Amino acid sequence: PFLDAGPLRAPDILYLPTYFPSDSHPIELRVGRKGPGIELEMLVAVREGQVVVWESTGASATVEDATGPYEEEGDIKGALATWHSAHTSHDVRLLHARIGQTLVVISGPLPIDELLRIADSMRQGSSRDLII
Repeated sequence: PFLDAGPLRAPDILYLPTYFPSDSHPIELRVGRKGPGIELEMLVAVREGQVVVWESTGASATVEDATGPYEEEGDIKGALATWHSAHTSHDVRLLHARIGQTLVVISGPLPIDELLRIADSMRQGSSRDLII
């Protein structure tokens, strides 16, 4: 007999950047379960301030969960996705895209082309890859 635990969940897929500007250094990495998904937040210091990479595999995750209110500016074709450029009410620039089931938001004081360079450097991984 088989135990029926419901439908199998797809694995949690996260995307980790392999590029940041040369004068940057990591501040903090948080990974945790939020509801049925995984949430990741990576804080990186750059000369101009702080870059935040926020991701969620939750189906109901929104950009507002990461940044608060924002205004769309347009679309930018990237290596992994078509990214949506925007800015917050505090004039923080951001890019966001849903790659498969994962919502990725990259925000900070860098020019949009530099945020896109970070986005294009992302490589697929899973939450298990981050367990130390």
